[in-house]
Amino acid sequence: MNKKPILSVAFVSLILLGIFVVLILNSHDYDPTAFVLSGSRFSQAEPQGTTGYDGQFAYYIALDPSTAYRYMDEPGKRYQRILLPILAWMFSWGGNPMAAPWALLGINITVVILTVTLLAVMLQEQQSNPWLALTYIFYIGTLFCIRADLNEPLAVALSLSGWFLYHRRNLTGAVVLFALAGLAKEIGLIFPLAIACWELLHNQKRRALIIFSFSLLPYLILFGWLQSRWGVSTGSLMPNWLPFSGIAVLQDRAFLIVVATWFLCPIVMLLIFLFKDILSSPKVHWNLESFLVLINIAFLSILPIETWQDPLAIFRSAIPLVLAAMIWMAKNHRKLLLYLTAFWASSCILLFITPGMVF
Repeated sequence: MNKKPILSVAFVSLILLGIFVVLILNSHDYDPTAFVLSGSRFSQAEPQGTTGYDGQFAYYIALDPSTAYRYMDEPGKRYQRILLPILAWMFSWGGNPMAAPWALLGINITVVILTVTLLAVMLQEQQSNPWLALTYIFYIGTLFCIRADLNEPLAVALSLSGWFLYHRRNLTGAVVLFALAGLAKEIGLIFPLAIACWELLHNQKRRALIIFSFSLLPYLILFGWLQSRWGVSTGSLMPNWLPFSGIAVLQDRAFLIVVATWFLCPIVMLLIFLFKDILSSPKVHWNLESFLVLINIAFLSILPIETWQDPLAIFRSAIPLVLAAMIWMAKNHRKLLLYLTAFWASSCILLFITPGMVF
């Protein structure tokens, strides 16, 4: 494998992310807490104050894991996504207020570069252009996660790394990374659950059990402990079982157009090509990559109503699909890969034109 283009992709991804971060810092007097998007309702206990965004809870945990629950809406839910804030707490020397916001930002930048690099390797192994991996940076879901100190980049980086090791027959390393991905956020478990189901479908019951149980076990242990401590509200996590019916809650026409364009249209296109391939030649095209894409689409089709109420949360949830689809297209549809990557990359415009996000 030619490592030169891979290293070039990694270096360019660092430059692009650096420019993005500097643009935001320049608009906020170089204050790293601008990425936290905290709200006075939680940070200052003002019932009628601003709500802020989810990343603020990772920041509060990073400052002091033992007292952060005082500044949360649902402590059980927020502590479930523990890995990012705990890492930030460690790298900020035990929650140093000056270092914690930089730690959160630095971790997310690092794992995004790692994800781009791994994706570039996978694309090159399929004789596709590794530079297309930069799509991940331009995708609005990724950019917003960096902008708001969110958990998805770490969860996805660990999950993709686990996928990478799984394909190199390192099952132990893969399962460890999958387990850590689940502790970063629930979407980190999509890849290992898809692999476990695939193994089960091919009568590999022992491997399926190992992947499923050990990937999920740390998440379930933490969930049980949090349930006993605070109680974990599952209402916001409950699936909406009528596929894609959550779109009905999008009353704003602009939101509806944006979600239909950059979320629903790519899904429809992927489904068309997937089923066309499978029906025409199931022995050739029914593989783990196509199954992974279908599992991701199934997951997105039943997103909770709470997620549909926030278009940015929809795009965050679709990050695993973007990666899974790129892996699948590199193997089966290179022309479609070129089209959809350009399409997803164009979504970055949405963040730049949203007031206060960048400028």
